[in-house]
This record gives sequence, structure tokens and C-alpha cells, in this order.
Amino acid sequence: MHLTRTNDDKSYIADAYYSMAQFWSEMQKHTDGLAEGSIWDTFESGERVILERKLAKLYGAPDAVVICSGMGAIAVTLIAISAHLQLPIQRNSLYGYFENVDLMENVLDKCKLLGKSGEPGIKLIEPISNEPRLTINLRGFNNEVNGYSVIDNSLFSISASWSFWRDRINGSFCLVESLPKYLSHTVSGGVVFGEEEMIGVIRNTARRLGMLLTRSSCKALLKDDSIDTTADRLQLLGERAQYFADTLRAERPELIVRLPQEIAQGAGLDGVRSSLVFVLYPEDINCLEEFENWSLQASKLLDGRPMVRAGYGWNRTYGRSYGKNILNTVAGTNYLRFSIGLEDLDTIKQLAKLLRRVD
Repeated sequence: MHLTRTNDDKSYIADAYYSMAQFWSEMQKHTDGLAEGSIWDTFESGERVILERKLAKLYGAPDAVVICSGMGAIAVTLIAISAHLQLPIQRNSLYGYFENVDLMENVLDKCKLLGKSGEPGIKLIEPISNEPRLTINLRGFNNEVNGYSVIDNSLFSISASWSFWRDRINGSFCLVESLPKYLSHTVSGGVVFGEEEMIGVIRNTARRLGMLLTRSSCKALLKDDSIDTTADRLQLLGERAQYFADTLRAERPELIVRLPQEIAQGAGLDGVRSSLVFVLYPEDINCLEEFENWSLQASKLLDGRPMVRAGYGWNRTYGRSYGKNILNTVAGTNYLRFSIGLEDLDTIKQLAKLLRRVD
């Protein structure tokens, strides 16, 4: 079928050139972070660029890219760096949390992206495992020649910022952080911090996989002032976690109460903070039964809300029980994990005292 125009062809061509020039001009404004909105949301948006620059400044990092989820950020980062450097992802890295193990063994390994056992490559490092008996392995912070480290930094967040790791790592690295934990409680997402060149590689890979954070999510985060108060909020969470732990130690001396920052300090990582409190139980005490009792009483003390929730860094206190062979309990220990919130100190003290022995 042949189509014809009744108006002047030259005018039509000029209009087309003008429209394309206008399109690319507008696109460049979004790419440069000089305008909000988006012509092609899965490729670029002004809000995403503005948010990434804001987060990079917050962490003191050269550059940042925001991804649609925390686990998505880890997956995209590993895939992008492996392809760019033509290096395998190191098998038996220091990934400890069950989600990271599942990603490595049941996805990346089956995609033939993991190297052979003992073969150098890209390391995925979790500075402290969710299992409280496992301490930080400093050997994991040394890269082989041409190696690269990807650090899952969510547990310590901004208290272990770019400069913190830059002083401790021999070689190239990037940090992966989960947005809902310490950076925002409103949007699910992940953020990767690193040098501009590698972040550019990761950003392009995320575009191709359709995993950049959506414009609407970026827009919501820019309106959420919790990002601007991250450092102050994390300081308060850390102080309340310490207060909860100290109170519980006085009330229940038979339990082993540990904070991630105490474990980290023992490994030479001073100054980090977290809202978590680990409570290890002896074999003769049923930690699940005690936790269920605590959850019931704590719910009555507060606003009747459920006290069980995964994750950490929330503004409200939550807890979770772990037992043998459940989730990521590598050593098979019985323990509780509390994420302490921003309740006043008197409430935090009462919450600690509610963890009573159930005979």
C-alpha cells in the first residue's frame, strides 16, 4: 500500500526533523537530571537521575543507580560486572543470608555464571550474616588481581558508607543497599553505589533487563524526607537497640544478647550501627514459645499491631524467631532477632522486660 501526503513534502520532513530534535533535547534534559518527567520511563527519567545523585551524595559515593528491588540490585550488579570484566562470580563467596545463597546456587550457577570452586572472580560479601554466631571474615575484603567485590551493605547502611569501605578494601568494589530498610519505608527498591564507570555499566544492564526503579517510585522517594534524615534516624535506632540489649541482659542473664555492631567491632569494623538485637537461647529453653508470649504481650502494650515482621530498620519494633534448620540458621542455633524501632526509651525498656521465661 502506498501512502501520499497532500501537503508539501519538504514541510513534512522539516516537521519530522524538528520533532526528533525536540524529542532528543527533552530526553537529554531528563538524562542530565535537569527536568522531571520521562519520555521513555524504562530508559530514563529526570526523577531517577535526581534521586540517584541525592543518594550518592548521602553515602559520599561517586555515583549510584536505583533498581526495582534489593535482591534485583544484587542480581543485576553481579551479572553486569561479570559480563563487563569477563570474570566468573566466585563460588563459595562470603554470601551468608539464605536469599543470597538461593540466588547464587539456584539461579546464577544454573546460568553458568559461577566459577569453579577456589577460582578467583567477583566476590559477593555479606559483612555480617543473619546468623549471630557467624562473625565477619576480613579475608573477604581483599581482592585478587583484577578482582571485584560486591558488598551487601544493608545491615549497616550509611554508618558504613563509601569512605568506610574504601579505607578497608584492597581493590575495586561497589555497595548494594536495600531502600525500604534504612533509606525509606515507603518504596521497595535497591540502590548500588560505586565508581561512575561501573555504575554506568550496571545502569545499562538494568535498562536492558527492565529493572530500573520506576519513575513513580523515584518521585515518591524524592518527596519522602526520611532519606534526608537517614543518618539521624539510624543513630536513634542504634541507641535504642543498645538500650533494649542492656535492659534484657539485666533481666535475663542466662541468655546471650548480641548486637551486630558488637560483632563487627570484634572483627575490626568500628563505628557501624544497626537496629538489630540477636538473642541466643540455651537448648533447654523453648525460644519460640517465649517469643510467642512476648509478641502477644508486646502487641497489647502498643497499638494491637502484629509484632512479627521480616526485615529491619523499621520505625517500629518487631521480632522474629529462628530455630533449627529454619531459613538461614547455619549453625542450627535457637535465637530471636529483634528489630528495635523509634519508640520512647520507657517503651523500649518495657518491651525488653516482656521477654519473660516461660516454664
